[in-house]
Amino acid sequence: MTATETRESGLQPERRPWLTTTDHKRIAMLTIATALVLFFLMGSLALLMRAQLAQPGERMMSNETYNELFTMHGSGMIYLVITPIALAFGLYLAPLQVGAPTVAAPRLTMLGFWLYLFGAITVLSGFLLTSGPAAEGWTAYTPLSSARFSPGFGTDLWITGNFAASLGMILIAGTVLWTVLLRRAPGMTMLRIPVFSWSAVATNLMVLAAFPSLLAALGMLAIGRMAPDVFANDIWNIGYQHLFWFYGHPVVYVMFFPFVGAVAEVLSTFARRRFFGYKPAVLSLLAFAALSMSVWGTTCSPPGRSATTTTRSPRSSCSCPPGWSTWG
Repeated sequence: MTATETRESGLQPERRPWLTTTDHKRIAMLTIATALVLFFLMGSLALLMRAQLAQPGERMMSNETYNELFTMHGSGMIYLVITPIALAFGLYLAPLQVGAPTVAAPRLTMLGFWLYLFGAITVLSGFLLTSGPAAEGWTAYTPLSSARFSPGFGTDLWITGNFAASLGMILIAGTVLWTVLLRRAPGMTMLRIPVFSWSAVATNLMVLAAFPSLLAALGMLAIGRMAPDVFANDIWNIGYQHLFWFYGHPVVYVMFFPFVGAVAEVLSTFARRRFFGYKPAVLSLLAFAALSMSVWGTTCSPPGRSATTTTRSPRSSCSCPPGWSTWG
């Protein structure tokens, strides 16, 4: 479309600078670029850990430094790299595939990117502290992550940064889902949208359903940092695990569902045929999305316990019927 045709059609080309853009394609590219930079950074942390483990008795770093690298690598890859990349692909492609003029609430989408960027910088700023960054593992199990056993501001920055980044992902997921469900082109019914867009729908449904649980878990950690005695009660320890793994199990599917949709698109495009088994594929995506949030108890671990607790099995309150794991 030429500039004259653009003016006649009433569509104005993108004139905003990249960092204040409302174009969903640019927001997606900013998210992917940020995630790739973080990917190489987290990969370098992994290389340092592998160098430490290359020889028996290697002393490249202290045990505490190794724990810090382990924590930052694991949490960075989950919260700041793979999940944002997966959602960014949906943000870029889904509005185009459904014929939407733009993503719904583009400024809210851009706010999601800024929250993600702020969260990443906050998490990484822990390396600037004399006490170092967080060192409790990417799950930050209690009571290890409380101020009593993990003093210093590194864990506080880790909680704040991951809270902001996860909130940003929720905003992006909400606007993409809004676009696919309510802003499709005329005549574009739900059973006509490509398989990739359906994978984006399933992915964003899981984000909206499961990620608030992570925010609640991080809020619980923040309370525990201010009042460590709360984690002397097993209710808080077990409750944290339920909240965390209600997020932790679906996020696995969040990270790879968009790529399943991408493979489906490649197959149907190069075969020059409509995707075979379109309806069963769509139903399976939605079914797996729902079932992924029903088996979180299988990933819980025996929590730290109060010395006064007399419960016989700490895992018993953090489990689900074993048969359910078949569906996970």
